[in-house]
Amino acid sequence: MLELVRFHATWCQPCKQLAPVIAQIDADLEDLTVTSVDVDTDPDAAAKFGVMSVPTLVLLKDGEPVQRVSGFQTRDRILAIINSGR
Repeated sequence: MLELVRFHATWCQPCKQLAPVIAQIDADLEDLTVTSVDVDTDPDAAAKFGVMSVPTLVLLKDGEPVQRVSGFQTRDRILAIINSGR
């Protein structure tokens, strides 16, 4: 099972730009679960994954982190990360 965790904040402009990209990927890929975590309202989750900046994407396979990337990413880059985790 693959899960993509998107760490973001409401004040983060790159996070706002990334949101529709992630939403479209979520709609397109049936075998992927997308979870969004606001680092300001859930700092414990951010600390658990060592998130130091937003946006950060963490790909989990069977509950374990297998890929992570920070900063704005293109759709193609995110899909490549997801495919490498399969």
